[in-house]
Amino acid sequence: MRGLTRKQINHYLGVQPIALVDDKDIWRYLVSPITKKILGDIKYAEPTVTMIDTVQGDFPGDEVSNLNEHRINGESKHIRFPYLKSTFVTESGQLIIKRDQTKFVVLGWYGRPGKGQLIYKVAFRDRCFDGTPYANDCSLQDFPRHDPVLHKKMDVDALSVELSTYGFLPGSRVKDVTGDAEYEAFIAKPFQFIEQPELFLKHFERAFKSAMAPGQIAAPIPDMARFMGPNVDRIALARGYEVEEGAASHYHVYRWGQLFGWRVTDSEKAAILDELTKGLAALREKGVRLTRSQESWICVLQSLPRKYIPDQLYLGGATWQHDGLNKNYLWMHKPLSERAKGLLL
Repeated sequence: MRGLTRKQINHYLGVQPIALVDDKDIWRYLVSPITKKILGDIKYAEPTVTMIDTVQGDFPGDEVSNLNEHRINGESKHIRFPYLKSTFVTESGQLIIKRDQTKFVVLGWYGRPGKGQLIYKVAFRDRCFDGTPYANDCSLQDFPRHDPVLHKKMDVDALSVELSTYGFLPGSRVKDVTGDAEYEAFIAKPFQFIEQPELFLKHFERAFKSAMAPGQIAAPIPDMARFMGPNVDRIALARGYEVEEGAASHYHVYRWGQLFGWRVTDSEKAAILDELTKGLAALREKGVRLTRSQESWICVLQSLPRKYIPDQLYLGGATWQHDGLNKNYLWMHKPLSERAKGLLL
């Protein structure tokens, strides 16, 4: 008789390896030096680790998700599986770590407890249940991962973990600096303005001249990009993962991934990205000087109807493949072992 082994049963029903990373390793390897300077030294840890089973958190912004619409007595206030929450009070805010069976998320809050500003967010999530309804039982993720086609795992025999990062300097949000909430909404989710071309171009012209890249609603923490590269590998490898994955939201994120050894393994999407990259290279050859954020904005621009795209910025018809309007993500992968490199070829 061939059946499930104890290891397989634990994998499918138990706690996944990524959930077992120690809090001290998270502070050491996943909180950048500048972020530590902003938050200040840890003054004390809350005396108890909290087990929470509600969508509502301790303060506005501390909520979690109920993507599977779990209900008790007709109400959706409670999540299906509870999560653990560790809170560390720092000199200038607090660091919160949440974890359930498949994911942990690190949240840096600057300011008074309960009234602070989220400036830092790093998360790791085991993808073992992606493509199934079980994926949405994780209350620490904001977007569904249940579609059997669009969210399916890679067809390789290797443990994979998804990485996501967020880091902005306090007091630098666009709407706080400019007072323009619509402009911030455009920077946050520019593809939502595609059906209003004139309004899109109005905000695009302003954003193109700024240092803000698409999705960057505040000034980024300067050391985050270079700090994360090697340290996320350390965390993943220590828990036995052979592949890191991430969904590149914009072109500058894609280029960051490339710098640290990530690549798009979907051949059709990789070909489209090559077209965009060649189009940007052609602009530079014509003497057009572009920053990385401007390259990213030009890629967003390609989704407008052709008549609205300025000729000098048209890249030939290729469009960005991750617009946030559907479930079609642009996955990038990084092999962490020689065996994984062979599997991803």
